[in-house]
Amino acid sequence: MGAFGIGTATGEVRLTTQATTLTVEAGGGIRAGTDALLRVEGGGLVVDAPIRVGATRSLTLLADEMALNAVAGGMTLVAPGGTERLQALTAGRAITLGTEVAGTLSLTSAELARIGGTGANGATDAAQRLRIGGDAAGAITITGDVLLRQDVGPSDAASLTAAIGGARVAALELVSGGGITQDAGTRVNVAGLAARGLGGDVLLDDGAAPGAASGNAIDRIIA
Repeated sequence: MGAFGIGTATGEVRLTTQATTLTVEAGGGIRAGTDALLRVEGGGLVVDAPIRVGATRSLTLLADEMALNAVAGGMTLVAPGGTERLQALTAGRAITLGTEVAGTLSLTSAELARIGGTGANGATDAAQRLRIGGDAAGAITITGDVLLRQDVGPSDAASLTAAIGGARVAALELVSGGGITQDAGTRVNVAGLAARGLGGDVLLDDGAAPGAASGNAIDRIIA
């Protein structure tokens, strides 16, 4: 299993804490044989070492703030062939993707690029789905790039087809109790997308000219 702060070869890992901040320290890490769930009741989660679950299993993080920092040799969150779920604990808390915005659950472009499967670039046994938010989540705003596979232009069909096999995450699911919007000049690059705004609009428009390399690259709308 290697060196992990919490580890099980064949079982599940569940951890709930009332602490203001939970830190997964460098050199520690978490490895579950099946599923893993971390719930921080007091506020923030800082991840400085890999959190990994078993093949085709689920990894769930619940916290109002998250810092997914770079780790040596691979992805920070690893769910080979499985599902990764990131959700704020407080109902109605807004979610920001791409940049850091105070008072929201923020996941920067760099942090999102640290989520995936195995291998140094996360593309071996890629995660099948990244689910961000939930029915009780506040508005989701994309304020920076969300790149879950190699960065190619949307008009480059051959590269897009090849890129699916090299994706870190095959599908992105966004769920909000409010609306979901995308700022002009930002990009979403993922093979499959589901987006549900239960209390508002879903406006995923990159503002780019048709065929521009700076635009969204989304192949399929999924359930």
